[in-house]
Amino acid sequence: MRTRKTMSKVLMLALTVMLVFAMSSPALAQDYFTTTTGSYIQGTAPTYSSTIHVNLVVESRTINNDYIYKTISNVALTPSGTQSFYARDVLLAVQNNASNNLAFKDSSGNTLTSSDSYFYSVVDTSPNPDVTYAPTSPSAWDGWVFRINGRFPLESASVGASIATAYVADGDTINIYHDDVSSSSACADFAKITSVTDNGRNTLTVNVKASCQYYGSAPDYTWHLTDFTNYEGVTVDVYDENGDAVTSGTTDSSGNVTLTVGSFGTHTYTVEVERTTFANGLIQNTTDEVVYTP
Repeated sequence: MRTRKTMSKVLMLALTVMLVFAMSSPALAQDYFTTTTGSYIQGTAPTYSSTIHVNLVVESRTINNDYIYKTISNVALTPSGTQSFYARDVLLAVQNNASNNLAFKDSSGNTLTSSDSYFYSVVDTSPNPDVTYAPTSPSAWDGWVFRINGRFPLESASVGASIATAYVADGDTINIYHDDVSSSSACADFAKITSVTDNGRNTLTVNVKASCQYYGSAPDYTWHLTDFTNYEGVTVDVYDENGDAVTSGTTDSSGNVTLTVGSFGTHTYTVEVERTTFANGLIQNTTDEVVYTP
């Protein structure tokens, strides 16, 4: 169930938390709730001898009313002989293609390399000058995190995978997004459209679920990762194949919203969860979209 969050934050430790993959650090106690739908323990990385394709979705916090929300589909990863691929390989492939206008950097501003296991900021190189999307401050509990096919990859029940150790398979989707893990009221709800049902009579029922992650209170600062549950109160929009708005509605306590879209015919619809942010630009809930042809 979606709950409205407050803007209050806990006092920050005198510690720089590289969120995108401080999860693999044993410095803080962790409780990943590995039986939930929000995470999974990795098995053996698949190997490939021919090109595979992976999708990358990037969603930043808002700065000066601007933010990154970009889907890069079918990122090609070509093996040298037979090899496995990891999240870092996807980021490097995206970064190395200038048309994507994205760069991933560490806290010193160095561009991501094949030996790195984390990144600190994402740079949008399309405007002039570039815009850097980094944590709100070096000591803040917000920063970049990632999921693969909607879930956090774990190396074991107590250790999260980094971009260097989280393997990908052909057809996977990686979401990297900005999150504030300081508390359960500040974390970004990772929203997913789980189903779109054609009810006939020109109506669709859309189900939305969400999961979030956050650190618990002192002294353990246990890491919590919630299960996907029905997401109440989020707005769902429908657009036609021309990008024109058709209708919108708000999910109920079951995470459902029924939308009248008019004559189906041969239309193809984009169904989208509206992104929301806090007053400081940090994400309250992520967006998600699916293309649906009745």
